Amino acid sequence: MQSLSLRFDRKKILIVFCFSILAALAPAVGEEGVSTVATSPIAFSGQASGGTLTLAHPINRDAKYIAIQTTAGESAASVARRLADAISAADPFRWWGPSVHTAAEQRVNVRGSTILDLPGRRNGGGWVLGGTETGLGIPPPPVSLSASYDPTKDQVLVNWVNPPGGYDSIALVTNGIFPTSQPGQSTSCAIPMIPDPDMGGTMDILVVGYRKDVPSNAGAITVDRSSQEEMINTPFSLNVAPNWSAWSDEGSLSAVQDGSAVSLEMGDRGDVVAEGKRLYPYPGTPGEKRFFQVVKTHKPESNAGVWRKFVGLASGHRYRVHLRVSALGMSDNQGDWTASVHAAHNDPSGRDLTTAQLSGMAPLPDGESGPQAGRIVGLGPSTSTRGNWMECSTGGDAPGRAISDLTLPEGVSSITVWLRCRGPIPEGVGLDWIKLEDLTESSP
Repeated sequence: MQSLSLRFDRKKILIVFCFSILAALAPAVGEEGVSTVATSPIAFSGQASGGTLTLAHPINRDAKYIAIQTTAGESAASVARRLADAISAADPFRWWGPSVHTAAEQRVNVRGSTILDLPGRRNGGGWVLGGTETGLGIPPPPVSLSASYDPTKDQVLVNWVNPPGGYDSIALVTNGIFPTSQPGQSTSCAIPMIPDPDMGGTMDILVVGYRKDVPSNAGAITVDRSSQEEMINTPFSLNVAPNWSAWSDEGSLSAVQDGSAVSLEMGDRGDVVAEGKRLYPYPGTPGEKRFFQVVKTHKPESNAGVWRKFVGLASGHRYRVHLRVSALGMSDNQGDWTASVHAAHNDPSGRDLTTAQLSGMAPLPDGESGPQAGRIVGLGPSTSTRGNWMECSTGGDAPGRAISDLTLPEGVSSITVWLRCRGPIPEGVGLDWIKLEDLTESSP
């Protein structure tokens, strides 16, 4: 009976998938009765700030993407034209097949500052923008995307945090092919659990915000019936990994990005598995993810790093945090530096931790204080990973004092995890994966 049910579920998923593709690509009647393919245009506006602009298509965990460099003050029309030309020349998304289309048919067109001919539904969550470019009307991405399974209703509770002002609309995409539209100010929703048997029974979730037909980068999470983890591989925004935010005790995000005290980078492993050798879904393990977070500090007194919240959690439940860190190129004799990863529950209001708390200068909501409060793992001259990646967890035995698993007090529904680096760390510290496991047994 279980085997029959599995076959039925897979058949049902395949049917929905086929209808989704047909809906996205079916001919529609355009002007003067001309048949056109349904597209998802991107309407840039204003001017470029200058930097890297990425366009990614996260149809599965390994998003294909293309990148161009913009210049400060460049017009939206110029950027749209150059990005369209780059797509047409490189076919980075493998739309056209080996040689079944003519050059004209492979052309991505532009009208003014709007890129046309991108296959998919308008506001369907199929396209995301990232990089260090912040102009052109590109909205900031949602952060702290979280997903928890509810066995009583066989559904997933999805929560996230919008940037100030929210969005005009939000697309929520499950398993790369089931887009649904959410109101632009929404920060939560409940969706059916659709485990993909080809992904070990997990489900991938993306959240993308839209302002005036311009998509943000995506928040991305993978969920199963007892845990949520970051396995989806998408280029970063402002050199910060999806779901995460930058912090520095020097103050603002701009202080983090100026590079004088702290610099953030998108580490790139390249293609860990050769193109013809990949098994769906790729990546399947943290080490197969192409991109990873790098934090470098350049002054002895600098405290900085990245943080994210897991929100929409259950009070009274016990949670275990798993993650992977690396001292990358830092060796045992490279001076006085420390790096550590911490976790703590928030207070009942759910307000963000302050930079003083993240830097160990103020007590955490549980009352613990000092540089070791909430520490899961600590790295430094005597505990370098020598370029290897170390997996550790709360309640574990990684170097330094690891805190216990986190049980949420009554009225508390969020946990913050953060990486703290104190320099100088010229080679950087890396973080490439995090997983939150709910250890409290639940029954439907």
